[in-house]
Amino acid sequence: MEVKHFKDINLISKVLYVISIIILVYTLLTIYNSHVYISSLVASNRIVVSESILMVITYYINSSLPYAFYSIATFSMGYIISGLNVKKEVKKDIKSDLEDFDKLNKDLEDFDKLNKDLEDFDKLNKDDNELEELIEYLKD
Repeated sequence: MEVKHFKDINLISKVLYVISIIILVYTLLTIYNSHVYISSLVASNRIVVSESILMVITYYINSSLPYAFYSIATFSMGYIISGLNVKKEVKKDIKSDLEDFDKLNKDLEDFDKLNKDLEDFDKLNKDDNELEELIEYLKD
């Protein structure tokens, strides 16, 4: 797939990409806050990480995974909409090319008809010349 410049992407996709980035930043902030909270619990001897590793992992996942999913889903929606827009442009180009082809085909048919008329005219002209030659021969 070709790499598209950001200015070539439609507005809805741009908005979804920006929202996705904001949610991703919030996800990273949530992970940082979780780390600070767990560190403060360890520093105050309220929790021992090696004994409560499952609880620590669950806390990290519960606090940050939904936002990571929202970020990925929002980015995916923007990507899909951008892809649909590209398909729409391709269909428009194909339709335009077909119209040009039909016009060219019609012009070609008109040209063939004109060529046939020209051949008929040449045939009539040739018959006229033969008739004139016959008249001249008969006069002599």
